[in-house]
Amino acid sequence: MNHHSQHTSADKAKKRLQQVTRSAGLKELESLRKKAQGADENTRLQFVEMLAKLGTEDALYTLALMLPETSQRVQQAVAHILTRPDRRAAQALYRLLGSRDVRQQGAALEIIAADGDIRHAKALAGYVHAVLSNALPTPDDLGERAVSILEAMGTDEALIAVNRWREQHSSNTLAVAPAPPPKAVVMRAGRADIVNYQQALHALIKHIRAGRWGDQQDAARALHGLMRGLPDEHVPEVVAMFAQALNDENPVVRWTIVEALAWLSRVEAVPVLRQCLCDPNWSVRVAAILALVEIGDVATVRWIEPMLDDPNTNVQEAAVEAVGRLGSPRYAPLLAHLINSDRDPMVRIAAVNAARRLRAAGALPALVAALSSPHLQLRWTAARSLAELANETVENDLIARLYDEGRPQLEEKRVCDWLIEALERMDTPAARTAVRQWKQTRV
Repeated sequence: MNHHSQHTSADKAKKRLQQVTRSAGLKELESLRKKAQGADENTRLQFVEMLAKLGTEDALYTLALMLPETSQRVQQAVAHILTRPDRRAAQALYRLLGSRDVRQQGAALEIIAADGDIRHAKALAGYVHAVLSNALPTPDDLGERAVSILEAMGTDEALIAVNRWREQHSSNTLAVAPAPPPKAVVMRAGRADIVNYQQALHALIKHIRAGRWGDQQDAARALHGLMRGLPDEHVPEVVAMFAQALNDENPVVRWTIVEALAWLSRVEAVPVLRQCLCDPNWSVRVAAILALVEIGDVATVRWIEPMLDDPNTNVQEAAVEAVGRLGSPRYAPLLAHLINSDRDPMVRIAAVNAARRLRAAGALPALVAALSSPHLQLRWTAARSLAELANETVENDLIARLYDEGRPQLEEKRVCDWLIEALERMDTPAARTAVRQWKQTRV
């Protein structure tokens, strides 16, 4: 009975999640997050992806509130989004850092440590000052963790916070031996000449293979951090070592190595990643596709294209997104076919976004047809794409859609707003008339 109720709850959370719109408030998002907590890992990953696509400040903060996560894959996915070079993502991460929940503070510190970017120095210094002024309920070990990260960053603002911390804790530091350096921090400006990469990588892979979840997470972060500062002369030997390790029977090891190759972001890794597209574990196949996108070699899209027919919908979706980033407008017929298909809605949504990125005007009829889909997010995504891509060939279809009285639902208002944007951009006599009449009759 309990298993059945959990399954039903997860299904309901997933279905409700797919109906979230850009106007969703923090209260509704928080309610959905709590429902998703009891769902399976794949549903939580979909929740992460949908919040990332939503992209609002509230959505990204809701994403941050998922931390700390029990699933390594979910944790890594959230961390990757929160460390994007985007102001809203950074703000969500820093809001988590200022949480009164020390577990959330710790999760934010681990993400900042693994990212190793000095752009976090200002927020991290503010965190230390808040802890020193008792504005945050923070144990000293978290404060020391923040100070260690700031010391490695070494900016003026960081060192001011470090010195203030040391002055206030001087009586304690005299009696206690210095804390060891944080094991997962590998900063970009680190000393590459003192790292034995072969030895370090072998040890980290061993921890990932045999360790528990926490150990695996620390080892994976350290491994990825090493890739950021890998000197050119070590690239061939490291890629060769990773190619050998990809024969490991543990899928977590293979997945972590593929992620490391993405962090490495070198063309030397492309042949190795091509083999990973055939991995028996779907999450490794997804990671391989994303790694090839990260490297950005447009020639690799021909290897990714067959993955559109992978039996796993997550792989299909990743492949469609890769086509949108590495392909060209010549993929318009293929994307139109996917948009019009009976594939999983998330795959069709990915195809719509790919058509928009590629400026694939050949997919316009399929985008118009998607406006009649029963799936709300697909309709919204198609309308948003039409706002950017639509031309006179679909002008009459968009005007007719504005006055479709069979769709009076409030949720269609945003669809019409995007269609108005498309017509305003066309600026033809018929389009101007339709826009004027729409604005006059809008309530």
